[in-house]
Amino acid sequence: MASAVVLSIAGLAQAPIYAEESNANPPATTEQSNSKEDKKDLSIKNEEEVATLPKDKAKEEAPKKEGWQEENKQWRFYEDNQPVLKWKKIQDKWYYFDQEGNRLSDTIFDGYVLNKDGVLVENSWVTLEGKWYYASESGKIIQQKWKKIGGVWYYFDKDGIMLSQTIVDGYLLTKSGAMADSGWVKVDQNWYYVTPSGRISQDKWEKVNGSWYYFDKNGVMLSKTTVGAYLLGSSGAMAENSWVKIDQNWYYANEYGKYSQDKWEKIKGTWYAFEQNGVMLSNKWKGSYYLKSSGAMAEKEWIFDKAYNS
Repeated sequence: MASAVVLSIAGLAQAPIYAEESNANPPATTEQSNSKEDKKDLSIKNEEEVATLPKDKAKEEAPKKEGWQEENKQWRFYEDNQPVLKWKKIQDKWYYFDQEGNRLSDTIFDGYVLNKDGVLVENSWVTLEGKWYYASESGKIIQQKWKKIGGVWYYFDKDGIMLSQTIVDGYLLTKSGAMADSGWVKVDQNWYYVTPSGRISQDKWEKVNGSWYYFDKNGVMLSKTTVGAYLLGSSGAMAENSWVKIDQNWYYANEYGKYSQDKWEKIKGTWYAFEQNGVMLSNKWKGSYYLKSSGAMAEKEWIFDKAYNS
């Protein structure tokens, strides 16, 4: 829309002169006003959009933990998003969780044994690191006492370990750990004899199936040695009317089991001589008599020395 301006110049024609201004370029104040209004509207719109978004769209709320969870190669059990500590019964089985919530397994805690799955063992055998334990009905392991299990006696030390191949209070425990009832038992190359009472023979003579045997203070059967004046053969049985070789030396026991000492002895028609310790003499003279390599006294024959001198 044009606006008219009247110009009057003194001394010139009185006719008015009109000058027309174009509005092709709106006033700057108008444009700036509109721009501020647009920015205000955009700001309000952005605030409204932000207000409608979740508080933390990138970080969603973590789900609550419940039940069994494996974390850092450890098992934990959660209730109300918190790990269970100490003892906890889960589906009729007892478990123990340490102060960090980790389940214990394959170990003994406070006298209770936990198997590889962490379950408390009750009224049953369990092996840990090659050693056997037995848990009672209460779950406590048997410690430092005897326990009859399945009709068989076993002994457990102060740590609850089942003992085997040893002697406890005069009773012999076999390789399986079971107490030997009676008869002969071999442990580590040694022979023991269990009497009908269940105790082993110790530091005494014992007649077994018609033969006499001697057992030392540890209950080990002696063999190929002498006990007092008596001679024991390789089987352990007391020798009677027989020869016994011990450490390259020969001994002879008479019909009573006593071995010959410091004397001559005629055995099956041949004379032999024995030293004070019972060793048979050989390859040497005893007085005017010569004893050959076999120990037999030479009779009616020539005897030559190494130089073949008689």
